[in-house]
Amino acid sequence: MSDAGLGALSYLLDALAGLIGGRRRWRTMPWMVVLFGLFIIPPGVTSIVLVILQPVSIGAWCTLCLVAAVMMLLMVSPALDEVIATGQFLLRTRRERGNVWRAFWRGEGSAAEEPELRERRSQISEILHSIEAFSAPWNLWLSTLIGAWLMAAPTLLRLDGAMADSTHIMGALVVTCSVVAFAEPVRLVRWLNVLCGLWVLLTPWLLVGGAPAWQWISVASGLALVVLNLRRGSIEDSYGEWQRFIQ
Repeated sequence: MSDAGLGALSYLLDALAGLIGGRRRWRTMPWMVVLFGLFIIPPGVTSIVLVILQPVSIGAWCTLCLVAAVMMLLMVSPALDEVIATGQFLLRTRRERGNVWRAFWRGEGSAAEEPELRERRSQISEILHSIEAFSAPWNLWLSTLIGAWLMAAPTLLRLDGAMADSTHIMGALVVTCSVVAFAEPVRLVRWLNVLCGLWVLLTPWLLVGGAPAWQWISVASGLALVVLNLRRGSIEDSYGEWQRFIQ
């Protein structure tokens, strides 16, 4: 089987796993949520490794590879919401001394039994809210753009050597952390952008291979990342016991 065929099969499984079950499948079909999470989260995060290897090891960009990596990464945030909800459901079942194994495979109740929300959103706003990218805070969107800029900067400004490699890697990591932090339950991930920003700020004095103008551009980019990621952004939903981890 060709690599392209294997990839197509993988994306087909992703789509099927995302379509099976209703909105409340985190408690009606926990096994499907866990399977969906395994299909999406590890490949989505590790796909950034392929993006890093393109300029660092190969020295060229692959457009289709970049598109695939972006699409996989955008699916991570919605998957995280469901996986965390499923984890809390199974933990609650265990605390109540229920059969966790049975709850994992058979769930609890059905989607039709789910009580109505007290405040119903319109159908369009509900759809948009379910897509984390549309409800992500503006500061995380700006961080994503800065990460994309850092990935392109070595080519645009003709950086070379260790400086170019470092900038490529930091840009890819910033994009990854920002998009993952779109999900409200894992906003803590944005603090990794602060560390990346500090490194970008210091690299002009630690590494060689940058143009004279890059020193101040790097400092400005690093400071922007630090400042932008101090803000958490609004949290619209409630996540039970997980709420204390949203800082």
